[in-house]
Amino acid sequence: MYKHFFKRLLDIILSFLGLVVLSWLYLVIVIAIKIDDPGPAFFSQKRVGLHKEYFNERTLCGRYVIAKDVYRELYN
Repeated sequence: MYKHFFKRLLDIILSFLGLVVLSWLYLVIVIAIKIDDPGPAFFSQKRVGLHKEYFNERTLCGRYVIAKDVYRELYN
């Protein structure tokens, strides 16, 4: 029983430390996305998880929002 508690505690602590250490990198990436593309920096999508429960996944945008304008020849 204690084994699962300490494993979960270690997961939470390491995840928090990872977010703190990498937060500057996320900030740099978000600024680079905003400079390159006028669209949103984050993409949100509804996903189905365990036991068919829905959750929102948020990721950094790596695509053009105005793709039809950039790649016009593909849409004709």
